Order: sequence, then C-alpha cells, then structure tokens
Amino acid sequence: MDNIKLKAMVVLDHQQHFPKQEFELGQIFEYSEVPQRLTQIQTALAKIDGLYYFDRTVDQTDFWQVLSSVHTSEYLDAFAHFSELAQQKDIYLYPQVFPRRLLNRNVSEHLGYYSLDNYAPIGPHTYQIALQAAHTAYACALELEQDPCTPVYALVRPPGHHAGPDYMGGYCYLNNAAIAARHLQKSGRVALLDIDYHHGNGTQEIFWDDPQVLYLSLHGDPDYPNYSGTSDEKGGVSALHANHNIPLPERTAGEQYLAALEQALATIQQFNPTWLVISLGVDTFKDDHVGNFALDLPDYAAIGQKLKQTQLPLLFIQEGGYNIKEVGNLVAELLQNACQ
Repeated sequence: MDNIKLKAMVVLDHQQHFPKQEFELGQIFEYSEVPQRLTQIQTALAKIDGLYYFDRTVDQTDFWQVLSSVHTSEYLDAFAHFSELAQQKDIYLYPQVFPRRLLNRNVSEHLGYYSLDNYAPIGPHTYQIALQAAHTAYACALELEQDPCTPVYALVRPPGHHAGPDYMGGYCYLNNAAIAARHLQKSGRVALLDIDYHHGNGTQEIFWDDPQVLYLSLHGDPDYPNYSGTSDEKGGVSALHANHNIPLPERTAGEQYLAALEQALATIQQFNPTWLVISLGVDTFKDDHVGNFALDLPDYAAIGQKLKQTQLPLLFIQEGGYNIKEVGNLVAELLQNACQ
C-alpha cells in the first residue's frame, strides 16, 4: 500500500444510462456521452504505476445534506419523478425546452422546466446512475480529506458541470464536482478548476455567491452553453472576484492553453485554498468532435505536471471527452503526470 500514487473510484453500473440519440438544429445524431468513454478510460489507466481502486460507503444522511445544499429539493424530487415515469414506460424522456408550461398544467409536469436544453434525456435508470456518480464524487472527497497527500480521481458518468441548482442539461444531471467541493469546504477553502472545453455554467451558478469557493474555467468562446462564461462574470455581491472565466478562441493549441492555465493557477495560489478540485474534461483534444481546440497528447502531460506543481491536495472529477479512441490515453497521460 506504500506505493499508491493515485486513488480512483468508478461508477460501476454506468452502462445502464445510455440514451441513443440527441437532437441539434432539427437533426438527429448518435448520443456522444456513451458508456465506452469510461471503459476506454479504465483500460488506459492500467498503465499508471501506483493506481489503486478503492471503495467506501458513505453516510446517507450526510450525503443528502450535501446534495440538497447543491440542488434544490424541488429539482431532486422532479428528477426522481420523471425517472419513475421513464421506468413505467421503458423509454427516454426528452424535454421540450420551451414548453407552454403555464397553460392549464402544473409546472412540475414539464420536464422542460427543469432542463437547460434537450441533451439530458431521462431514462429508466438515469436517476439511479446520476446518484451513483454523485455518491462517487462525494466518497472521493472523503477519501482526499482522509489522505490529502494522494490525488484522488472520480471516474464518473454522466458528467455534471452543466447541472445547476434546479436544472439539468449538456449531458449533466447532478453536479458531481460541486457536490465534492461543497463537502470539502467544510474543512477549508476550495478552488475548483474547470478544464473541460465547455464552460461549467452550473458550477458557476452554484458558487456564484460563495466566497469560500474559487471557480475558474478555461473554455471555448463562443460555444456551448453560449450564454455564460464571459470574462466579466466575476461572482455575486457576496463573492466578487471568486469567479474567473478565461474564454479562449477556436483552435487554441498547447502553448496558448498552457499560458492560460498558468494564469489560472496563479490566481489559485493567491486564493490560498486548502483543496483543489479539477473538473477534468479532455474534449479540448484536437480531434474531439464536441470541442474545437487543438491540444495534443503531450499537452495533457504538461497540464498534469502544472497541477502537481501546485502542491495542493488534488481531486479530479471526470467531465467531458468524446473521442472514444483517445479519451482514455488523454486522461491517463494527465493523471500520470499529476501524481508521479
């Protein structure tokens, strides 16, 4: 056990959440957030020397207190309700994003009321798997708290950073990184660094007025979710300058990206956090069809090295990365360099 360099926990039943289609601009496409993402990552992680998969149970009362401090009870109840409907009909429910929700119907009957877009359909097992992902992120936060010297990785799907206090969207249902950060802030200040290609609008909203959590995001501009992630979004009245967005142009490559990352890490060092949570998306890769950056494999090694140099306790939460052939190699390259 003395040679453990990275601890990891995985959502074992994630294959049970598998929508087949997504819709964009009136067209139907194959769903990009597929189970193969995690299986490819698991295969690639095998090359990391000192990787240790752990499991731990969590106190359900404590977990639900944290979960309910991130998401509203109305939203959680609605999520469970629509999942039950999906189970009864054995289908995936796709939200009507602009529903006529106030015309002669109770607003809670409309999935679209709780949806940012139609990229997060609810199937028979979606609620249970999203809860497992949230449990995993929370358990990883507990593990890091117990052993701050060893980085921890939550290998989860569905991802979470687009999920806000009372809405789902962008393949996300529960905000895994926010749940982990909310627990960790009980024992110190938290910096939450989002390196997914897309802006974590949900995470930003959750911590908008929280001065104890510093949120920083490097992301494509302009791109999904299209309405958030500008550099002038600094945080709410109670947490001004606790929110930092670094939007980057199309085809941003390694040198420019790493310079932006150094800028973000300098801000983190000034904040002097106890914990560093990383929303780890690798859809910044040059051949990822969901992103539009130009990073290559060696850039992920450099990212991992820079994160290690912070000398902060590191918790990685998996977000995007949709090039099935390379997603595992990219994640493994980053983590290997962050923990060796």
